[in-house]
Amino acid sequence: MFIVLMGLIFVLVGIVNLVDAGGLRTLLAGIIARNLITKEKLQFVEKELKLITYGMFAPFFFINVGYQVNPQYFKIELLPVLIISILLVSFGKFLPIASIFKKTLSNKEILVVATGTMVNFSTGLIVIQLMFNNKLIQDNLFSLLVSADIFFAVGVRLIFSLILRKIKTNEL
Repeated sequence: MFIVLMGLIFVLVGIVNLVDAGGLRTLLAGIIARNLITKEKLQFVEKELKLITYGMFAPFFFINVGYQVNPQYFKIELLPVLIISILLVSFGKFLPIASIFKKTLSNKEILVVATGTMVNFSTGLIVIQLMFNNKLIQDNLFSLLVSADIFFAVGVRLIFSLILRKIKTNEL
């Protein structure tokens, strides 16, 4: 079984190298490591990697994204993008959650769950950054998407706390 797994991994690595997908190489390295390292060593490695990535690399990533943003687009096109983003994200979160949980949750609870699922700051930035680095989006769209993501990271947390406060005092 081990030989078959290693053969499959080498085939996948070869395919990934042909299409030049660096992120997939990293993912495959993680899959290989998880299958070859003992559970005790893996827990130690995961702990150390989290310390390094969150403590050192994450700040550099956010500084890099901020450095690449062009602030001139904030003034010109930010409001329409924010309005469209809010509408799309709201409907994209509220409608599925409401349709799935309409029989088990109240409207207030659906509002809380849907609002709570709207925050995905660093994940969105990673995808936006990858698209920008691979020239799939231009400077203006990159800047607008980053600014909309920042708005959601801050705005959703504020809205979420307000909703919870209103529910607690029975004002909602």
